[in-house]
Amino acid sequence: MALHGRVYADSEEKIKRQQIFKENLEFIDLNSFADLTNEEFAASHTGFLYKPPTQSVLSKINQNLGHHNKSVNGSCSAFAVVAAVEGITKIKTGKLVSLSEQQLVNCASTNGCHGEYDEKNLEYTHSHGLQTEAEYPYNGKEGPCIDANGQAFRFYSGGVFTGENCGTNLNHAVTAIGYNEDANGKYWLIRNSWGQHWGEGGYMKIKRDTGDPAGLCGINMQASYPIV
Repeated sequence: MALHGRVYADSEEKIKRQQIFKENLEFIDLNSFADLTNEEFAASHTGFLYKPPTQSVLSKINQNLGHHNKSVNGSCSAFAVVAAVEGITKIKTGKLVSLSEQQLVNCASTNGCHGEYDEKNLEYTHSHGLQTEAEYPYNGKEGPCIDANGQAFRFYSGGVFTGENCGTNLNHAVTAIGYNEDANGKYWLIRNSWGQHWGEGGYMKIKRDTGDPAGLCGINMQASYPIV
């Protein structure tokens, strides 16, 4: 409990969480989400809203972008968009500036912490710009581009993810930062917003060139990118 910062209200809540933890332990490797049901996890750590795209563009990015690890309450789109803007700014200017996710949650979204379209967050950023994280810090509350419902995605711990129980019901946004291949095949490298205890230090290798136009977990279905 101390490792993942868990504090329960009373003994009844602790017993409930221990039972959920036991059920998840039987499934796969453990991480800090192991005491949450799938429904609770989806409600608190996803929030991407999907609409059919008109065009998708993917490009290779190879930059060290650092890591933000605070996304909760459906604000994954804000984190994905901010990471993309930080990345393109670093490429263009050579400066890595930490920008404000909270500004998008409060100002760009009509849904607040309950999800938003990446395109709407990008449009707001283009029109209004973003303050730095220091000026407008994230507080995880207001002032559900990957299907992350499956347990395999939730408990991913390393290697090339091949998509067990992963569909195309898009409810989560991540940032694609590059691609590569190893002995296990070709993969996209994505940056998530669930903290450094998830995956490979907060990152995932997800299989690419699967033969499905939608891509694994629907990763090809709605790609968005900023232009500086």
